Amino acid sequence: MTELLESALHNCALTHYLEKFKDNDVDDNVLKTLTDCAAGSMEERLLAEIVPSVGHRLKLIAAVRELGKSSSETEQRAERAQVEETMKIIVIDNNISVNSQNSESVGDLTVDQAEAVVILQPLFDIKSIILKSDEEKGTTKGKQLLEEIGETNVINYRIKTVIKRRIVNYLVKQYSYYPSKHEKQNLAECVASQLFQNLSNQQQKDIMNLFYSPSTVIISNSTGSSVRKRIPASGLIEERLRHLRKKYSVGLSINVVSSSSESYAPSEDDEGKKSWLAYSSSPQSQVLEYMAQTYPMRTAEIRNTKDISVTLSQWPRLLETVGMIDQDFSFRHPEKNELMLRNWTQIGQQIWQAAKNTKLDVTNELGVEQHINNWTTDQVNNGSLILLPYLLSNSAYTRSGKKRRRITGGQSSYFFLQFVNATEDLEAFRLSELTRKQPFVLCVGNLKTLTIQQAYIMVERRLIAAETLVKAVDTCFKIFHVLQLQFPEECYGVWSFFDHSVFKINEITAPPSCVLSLSSQIIF
Repeated sequence: MTELLESALHNCALTHYLEKFKDNDVDDNVLKTLTDCAAGSMEERLLAEIVPSVGHRLKLIAAVRELGKSSSETEQRAERAQVEETMKIIVIDNNISVNSQNSESVGDLTVDQAEAVVILQPLFDIKSIILKSDEEKGTTKGKQLLEEIGETNVINYRIKTVIKRRIVNYLVKQYSYYPSKHEKQNLAECVASQLFQNLSNQQQKDIMNLFYSPSTVIISNSTGSSVRKRIPASGLIEERLRHLRKKYSVGLSINVVSSSSESYAPSEDDEGKKSWLAYSSSPQSQVLEYMAQTYPMRTAEIRNTKDISVTLSQWPRLLETVGMIDQDFSFRHPEKNELMLRNWTQIGQQIWQAAKNTKLDVTNELGVEQHINNWTTDQVNNGSLILLPYLLSNSAYTRSGKKRRRITGGQSSYFFLQFVNATEDLEAFRLSELTRKQPFVLCVGNLKTLTIQQAYIMVERRLIAAETLVKAVDTCFKIFHVLQLQFPEECYGVWSFFDHSVFKINEITAPPSCVLSLSSQIIF
């Protein structure tokens, strides 16, 4: 069976190795052994014989692990669905006799007119979260609180304040300052059911609503016509999240926030791994493992600093080791890592069509000699990226002092994707680049003929080579998210398009009108 092998090779665009794997009788089980082995082992050498390129091996290993993680999550969802389907608990009304002749029997319980409540596997272990926080803070306050709740089953101001702070800190670490409604609701349900299990169902429901009540829409007919009114989400969890977002100036666009007294507290083991990564670039398997294990620590540090150069000097493997940006991005946004690479051919075709519909003059505006109607498939794939700044610049402005200055398509393109001739000295270009502080894409080639010889990402005077232009833009976008950087205002619409329409991350709640207009023409 080679389903895993084929999927992994497809996801990292290495399908040309498929026949070589099959010639060596590598099935899914053998693949797992080859990609999950110790550094210097026989398995590692055998994999190197099949895939000589170090970069390709790292991509394959990352793809296999990602698929394994997805498979595990799918199995967990299936198990949860089975529990939802087969296991139910009956809430008995005290006014109903269990010996009623008209009653129904479920397991050992016999009730009439009972309410069925689905038993779900808990998403959060609240007691462990509180006790783990005790360890990090060097206190026993959480333990004492749990003992008090067990004895009294009472929730007062002091208890709810401690619980709120501990669980929301955990929520932010795991799911960012903008967790989903599902995560917040499950967290509140777990607090009620795990800490106050001796209370009645209605009391537990009240505690759940105390911690989180989702937004609702009510319809009023008081004026003779229906008026829809949205009631925003409320509760201790939502209040705490709003407080933290305001305190640290965390917006839905990607912002860097100031240091926090409640930030992630790294262990000695984390610090040791960080130190090893600062000075070691091999073995690759060890780098991959340590980078994955130090992700929470690294994310907290990035969140609490405004100096990107400090981050990159302390975590050099982030840019110097292939696949690390993809790995951190997949942790930050699960299941979105391959969206652009998988769908760009289809998206690019529709962007090209939109440019034709708007009669964009690619010769005079972009400098491309060949008429847009005559572009080849490869030219459309790459050219659609070059078209974006011109399609999305109609509402782009930047502030100069107190005045707003209109940004042209060419100016937007300069901050998004720049072409240089093959004869240009890239080292001199790298050292002289001071204008653009945020990452951008650099193409070595000829814009007139849409010929691309090599693509790079430029960040902090570092040039990172990419296999294709599409991959360069994909990596550049991920760098913004991994390093928690703001999109440049000169090409804000372009990166907003990728955020809103390609990766569908939705951290930008109000994309520019030009983005919404183009997105309405994109279907995939």
